[in-house]
Amino acid sequence: MCPRLGVVKGLGVVEGTGGSGASQPTLVPREIKLSKPSTFSGRKTEVDNFLFEMCQYVDSVGLGTGGTACRFVVSHLKGDSLTWWGSFSQGSTRVFNTLELDDLLTALRQQFSNIDEEMKLRDKLLTLRQMGSVSEFVTHFKNL
Repeated sequence: MCPRLGVVKGLGVVEGTGGSGASQPTLVPREIKLSKPSTFSGRKTEVDNFLFEMCQYVDSVGLGTGGTACRFVVSHLKGDSLTWWGSFSQGSTRVFNTLELDDLLTALRQQFSNIDEEMKLRDKLLTLRQMGSVSEFVTHFKNL
């Protein structure tokens, strides 16, 4: 089954003529189809991917950082995360008048991130030492 698609205006490259008469690539508007972000049920292993996916989509379609973007994110919550939202918002839609996207994403990350995993990563970072070349160290660092 194919995901539902959204549409956003973008730029496409087509062959055209530059000022010199030579064939030059030219940017022209065209539609880009974006797949809708996944829903989030509150699984701790999925929170970072969900937040990244939401940021990318909200930015791509230009929803801003205020209430409209927050409503969109909340519309993708289900299960435990939706229950959390009901408590967080106290069942009121007026929260969208003052809530900023960064604040919502931070609250979601704090509520649903895996504390044990964060502690393990912190421990690995503290014990990381350069034993070989700089490129090997950077590779180890990026793989944390």
